[in-house]
Amino acid sequence: MTKTIFLLLIFWGSLLGQNLSTNSFFDNYENFKEVSITSKFIKHSEIEKLIKKFEKEKQFSVQVAGESFEGRKIYLLKIGTGKVKVFAWSQMHGDESTATMALFDVFNFLIADDEFNSFREKLLSEVTLYFVPLVNPDGAERWQRRNALSIDLNRDALRLQC
Repeated sequence: MTKTIFLLLIFWGSLLGQNLSTNSFFDNYENFKEVSITSKFIKHSEIEKLIKKFEKEKQFSVQVAGESFEGRKIYLLKIGTGKVKVFAWSQMHGDESTATMALFDVFNFLIADDEFNSFREKLLSEVTLYFVPLVNPDGAERWQRRNALSIDLNRDALRLQC
């Protein structure tokens, strides 16, 4: 999943006129990998600790976008100043944490200081990225697809349940 996201970054880079090597991204992946995530069973409290880390980074804006039925905070992270707005979220289903792990790898990439700096500067000057890294914290606590009200946030959306 993370390598797929990095391929998207490379694609975006080519649209921005940046000449990026796929191998270079893959060869440097270990520099960006979030090492504190060691299991797919990610709890809200673990995500909050990681979000606190990014709150301290001047490039990121972090705010509470809402809270779950059981009172867990749902965070929105923003980085970049560009006209193009991109919104990504993960873990709409509490038992699908792969994208959540990948987002924290991408966050680490976005604040790194290395050979990709010109790409980051160009990307973040042309694009504003918004992320909600854990949409369903109550489901994540239980390691289940549905939220605390037994609503599938994806499939039940058409019923306009909340």
